[in-house]
Amino acid sequence: MKKYAECWREKGWFDSQPSGGAVTPHTLSPVGEKKDMKDHFRKLKWTIQALALPPEEQLRLFPDFVCKADELALEYHEALAVIKGKFWDQCSPEQKQSLIELDKFLDQMSGEVNALSWTDEALRSSPIWVEVRRLALEALSAFGWPVETPPLEPAERGTIYVSR
Repeated sequence: MKKYAECWREKGWFDSQPSGGAVTPHTLSPVGEKKDMKDHFRKLKWTIQALALPPEEQLRLFPDFVCKADELALEYHEALAVIKGKFWDQCSPEQKQSLIELDKFLDQMSGEVNALSWTDEALRSSPIWVEVRRLALEALSAFGWPVETPPLEPAERGTIYVSR
């Protein structure tokens, strides 16, 4: 799996100077930047909360036509990439460490050799996912965020799914 941060950089989404002088989240005023930062940290919080949930609650967050375990990790990687790219200096060393540990663990689960770790059944019963939940709980604690279910509707979380 290619890191989302790499893809985002390739697409220019981390560029600080958009073409044509258009107003984007990258060129907002300090007030807009604060809102932008708040929105991105909220997205990160929701992805970590999702990773910390019990399996049946995790499965309810996603439509049936997606690989739900994979979506949990991908949404976290996407949110983390934005934080690392724009707001990393706003995180304490403890927060950074908790995010890095969770990210590393998810990365170690990647690859064809670990394909069985990404099924709904693995999400329900694998000790690997128990460890993911533990690391997610540590990250929530580092930020002082509550352990609760993020919005159930993907659109409320800023996610859109398209099926054929």
